[in-house]
Amino acid sequence: AAGLAHDRIVVGGFSQGGAVSLFTGLQYPHALGGVLCMSGYLAAQEKFELSPAAAATPVAHFHGSDDPTVRIEWARRSAE
Repeated sequence: AAGLAHDRIVVGGFSQGGAVSLFTGLQYPHALGGVLCMSGYLAAQEKFELSPAAAATPVAHFHGSDDPTVRIEWARRSAE
């Protein structure tokens, strides 16, 4: 992504891909254009540390209430 401004980059994923997007995108040392998580959650919360710059990164987190694989409670805890 040489030459591409950080605020023009959006990372996203579904399920485990969403978990990876939240975990990496919000620890990145620059504010990104956004993080998209669909039916995912913040994995390894005990190892997660929000980057000060990433605190300004917009996040869109979507999750259904009937997901049999990724529990809605996990997604809700991600917002904390």
